[in-house]
Amino acid sequence: MNKRLAVALLVVASIVYACSPRSHASERSARHNSEATVSDGIEARVDVTTAPVVTFMLELTNRTGKVIELQFPSAQTHDFAVLDPSGRTVWKWSGDRMFTQVISTETIAKNAQLTFTEEWRDAKPGAYTLVATATSASHPVEERIAFTVR
Repeated sequence: MNKRLAVALLVVASIVYACSPRSHASERSARHNSEATVSDGIEARVDVTTAPVVTFMLELTNRTGKVIELQFPSAQTHDFAVLDPSGRTVWKWSGDRMFTQVISTETIAKNAQLTFTEEWRDAKPGAYTLVATATSASHPVEERIAFTVR
């Protein structure tokens, strides 16, 4: 993809994200802050917006000062799973998808971000935990956040 187009899309997505309504997005689990440094200098941030549609975001920021290449064992780069209070999975983004079994890579320039967003359209009211995962074999990331759908 053209780098200028990618940057323009990221800027537009950032503006839309910053202006979107938030509901219970600040309810973080005790285990993670809104920004947590993960191995190898990759900072991960997870956010949940619950209105009008439940939207999940996993943002990875390269804090190493050098380009990082994320290696994925398949075409799947990320996943989002929703757990109920008992820890049972009630929804998983990848649950009804198939991914090519081809090794793939994504690069993150120094101080740049890689953002994954998905929607959960069949959400029922209740308390949940989101498990957001970057499925990279070279730099795996897993973050959790508690949220409530009203």
